[in-house]
Amino acid sequence: MTSMADREMFSSGGIGLRGLRLSPVTIVLMAVLLAVLVLAVFGPMLSPHDRGAVVSLPFDAEVG
Repeated sequence: MTSMADREMFSSGGIGLRGLRLSPVTIVLMAVLLAVLVLAVFGPMLSPHDRGAVVSLPFDAEVG
């Protein structure tokens, strides 16, 4: 048995975003996810060094 809301949703030709209500937590999480995706895609262009360049040796301290 379908309710009146189900009939209205499907009679309009599909499920749209007009009636979608998002909580503030969902919006923040989507923004964080979008930021991570943007940094993953454009991160190599933002890096000041070449991809394979050795900047310094690990634990580079003079012993002495």
